[in-house]
Amino acid sequence: DLVLTIAGVVCIPLILAQLLMMELSTQGYFRMNEENIQEKLKERTSAFTQHMEDMSLSAIKASQDTIIRKASKKSSSDYAVYEAAQRIDEYSTDDWTMGVWLYDSQSVIIDEVRITPEHLYAMLAGNDEACQDALREFFTTATYMDVISTVNYMQGGAGVIVAAMPVSFNISLSSKDMLVFFVMDQNVIIDDFSDKFYDFSGVMMLDQEGDILVKNVDFPTQ
Repeated sequence: DLVLTIAGVVCIPLILAQLLMMELSTQGYFRMNEENIQEKLKERTSAFTQHMEDMSLSAIKASQDTIIRKASKKSSSDYAVYEAAQRIDEYSTDDWTMGVWLYDSQSVIIDEVRITPEHLYAMLAGNDEACQDALREFFTTATYMDVISTVNYMQGGAGVIVAAMPVSFNISLSSKDMLVFFVMDQNVIIDDFSDKFYDFSGVMMLDQEGDILVKNVDFPTQ
């Protein structure tokens, strides 16, 4: 009995100490992991914000481009449009493709060609009528750096994200001459975030209204 008593007095505190150390170690691990995730989130948020700032600068430069200004006029020659299309392509990056919506001629320049707005909707949304309607509403009511999703990500579909910025040739707040828009591949953003957030089982981004903007199939929504 004495041996058992001594063993109990000695061993039980040791076991409790080991359990406490394990608990503290586990808490420390999760705390470090949480801090690591927060740091990654901060990095990716800063990077995405920088993309938006770069896009804004590209829009401003495009509005000041004399070739693009000439091509926006209804009387512009096809050659002026061709030159503008090539110039616009120079503003594109690995993260987005840039295009412009010319209000006065009701035409679009993207991928170095001039197309109709309806052609743009079909090019971005395919045969999805709901997506085309969302694009149509977006381009007719777009405000400074609006962002929309052109597919229903709840169904796990792939698609594009569009951001736009109205600009004026006269630096006017009331009159807008054209809409500069940027097309980003949803999968590129998901892959980029997934690479940084390897601790997560999935990735999801929401827009300002709280609707799903980007979601991969591994992210639980229930």
